Amino acid sequence: MVDRASPFAAPVDAERAGITLSAPPRGSLWQVACWPETYGVIEAALAKTCGCPPPAPNTAMETSDGGLLTRVEPLKWWVLGADDADCPVTPEPAQGAS
Repeated sequence: MVDRASPFAAPVDAERAGITLSAPPRGSLWQVACWPETYGVIEAALAKTCGCPPPAPNTAMETSDGGLLTRVEPLKWWVLGADDADCPVTPEPAQGAS
């Protein structure tokens, strides 16, 4: 028979459990995606706006303002930037989405 006891049924010692309390991360995260036929246009716009070379697949480049431009999929990028900043590139519907 399977023991269905909860791991939270016993007291937890925070020092030995490795629990770390920290401030929540700050910043903004945007996802920009394009259609295959508009890949070059969107990649160039992201590189120009972010002030860095376009990243290779599964890599990131530091932007001119200290953020990150990451290529997470063949037609998709993540842009990490400052709090409350706007998305650096907003494609037209015929080009992609953000």
